[in-house]
Formats: sequence, C-alpha cells, structure tokens
Amino acid sequence: MFANGLALSPDESFLLVNDLGRHRILKLDLSSEQIETFAQTPGKNDNLRRTDKGTYLVGIIMPSEKDRFDLASDFILPYNNVRRAVHRILSGLLSVGKFLSENQFLPSLSGSFSYWVANTGLAVDLVPARGLIVEYDGQGRVLQTWWNSEEGKVGRFSEGFLHEGYLYLGSPYNNFASRVKYE
Repeated sequence: MFANGLALSPDESFLLVNDLGRHRILKLDLSSEQIETFAQTPGKNDNLRRTDKGTYLVGIIMPSEKDRFDLASDFILPYNNVRRAVHRILSGLLSVGKFLSENQFLPSLSGSFSYWVANTGLAVDLVPARGLIVEYDGQGRVLQTWWNSEEGKVGRFSEGFLHEGYLYLGSPYNNFASRVKYE
C-alpha cells in the first residue's frame, strides 16, 4: 500500500487512509482495529483532508480514464517483482541526486532532479494535466466533485482546502494556488 494522506473522523472513532496505488480510501476502526474500504476513488488519490463540516476532500492527481493504460495500476502494482525493480531504480536515481547535491555538483539542478524523481515527474508529464477534487460524506458517498478540463489553466490539482465559502486548490506541479466558490 502507498499511504498518501490521513484523516481522523470528527469523533476520533476511525482513521481514513488514502491508498494511492489501488485507488481507494481505507477506513480503520480505532476501537476494533478492523479495516474496510471506505470508498473507491476515480484515480490516483493524492491527499485527504477533513473539512469543518465533517466531510472529506480527496485530491485526485491523475483521474482514471477507462480507455487509457495506467502504468502503475495495470503493470507495476499487480506484480511484486516489477514493484521491487521500479523501487530500486527510483532509489538509485535518488541516490545519484543526493550524491550530486552533497558534493556541490550543480546543486540547483541536482535538487530539482531529486524532487522530480521523488514526485514521479515523468509519470505526471505523460498524462493530460487534469485535476479532480472529490468530497465524500462520513459513509464514503460522493457529495460533489470539482473537475478541470484537459484544456484548463489549472491542472493537476491534488489537494482541496475549504475555507470561508471557497475551495482552495493546490498542487506540487503548479506554481500557484486557485480557488473556486464552494456551493
């Protein structure tokens, strides 16, 4: 499991955990320690945040498309040997970036390279710049969604934050934040 986001329920009875690799949110009951699927997500769920209303906002950095091959879900995650090989390759690339940075070889370039590898820059650059935020209730039902189009100027948003009637959208792939009226 690639846990990428946590949220505690308002009454602290359960913990939600994003499982990015399998496009789902898991619910851990804190008294019984039982785990169940809270919701399937429509793509790679990147962040998870509880709102003041007791709902949950989930950023989908790469929405799934039925007709599109998904390298991670279709080829890497189902196979242990492939997962291990990809992990070793990425770890090796990160080590190269760290070595270059520590030895002052092009420090700004090596830092950018390490960030790019660690944040799967190659994978993100290969798919359309779409973003999606999904709002779930406490039972895992979808309440509403916010999409951008492929042509949109605000792409790849991965997190939503609700504040004073606005939904703020953020992403490590954009150099700005956006907001939309929350209704």
